[in-house]
Amino acid sequence: MKITISDQPKFDNIISRYINFDDYQYKFFKDFIENVVPKNYTVYSTSFLFYQEDSWIVIIHSDALYIYGNNWTEELLREFSENIDLMKFTNCALVGTSNLIFRLLSLFNIQNYKIKKERLFYESTFLLESALTEFVTIRNGSIEEIDELAVMLQNYYEEEYGGENNKDIAEMHMRIRSLINNGNIFVLCTENTIASFCTIINPDIGILFTKKEMRLRGFGKHLLLDCSRKLVERNGIVYLMTDKNSEASNVTVSSLGYDIMYEYSHVVIN
Repeated sequence: MKITISDQPKFDNIISRYINFDDYQYKFFKDFIENVVPKNYTVYSTSFLFYQEDSWIVIIHSDALYIYGNNWTEELLREFSENIDLMKFTNCALVGTSNLIFRLLSLFNIQNYKIKKERLFYESTFLLESALTEFVTIRNGSIEEIDELAVMLQNYYEEEYGGENNKDIAEMHMRIRSLINNGNIFVLCTENTIASFCTIINPDIGILFTKKEMRLRGFGKHLLLDCSRKLVERNGIVYLMTDKNSEASNVTVSSLGYDIMYEYSHVVIN
């Protein structure tokens, strides 16, 4: 069966049957949905929900194609292809459930695409120990450190997105100030020098960053463990996401007891 978004009440009712937006895997989708009205996003009529018992695929056509699904069948994929032709979308981003997106690329024989970002979502309820031989201090970031932390956050974005999502230092100052005021940024210091910072966005870990000259000494891993435990103690569970292609990050989080729960992709086609 299918429902178009033009039948808004029924669409919302059915989608709520399949998606709990508080589930961590829908983090980005929830952010989009909550910003549709405030940011005046256009949502086009080529937005559908295909469903059959516990199988479903949803596609929301807006600034990108938001594609999510679970337990989808060949019948649902066929119905999808009868209603939406991905070949007609030019320079369009597909974001959402990774294996569904790549199944659709194969179904439509789309070979002209570029992977912009792939992420692994992790969860853990039990964290392992992290050995650290050096003496360090972990504490909340302070307003006196705002300049240094803003530069570190700026460096994070430059590294994380390969120079394609650089941020203005003024914006970084605002972000750091908010994190400090809300007690959501922690720093690891050695010899009175900040080596790493980690942000918490309850119920998940936000950004973890270590200065280049301080890497390969276990500082980031030790800080991540400390912040992760704070959330496990608060909620009984902790979540985080990594770049799928960052081997070091994925080895680190796995070694602390995190398990992969979801794969997310951002692909640009045609």
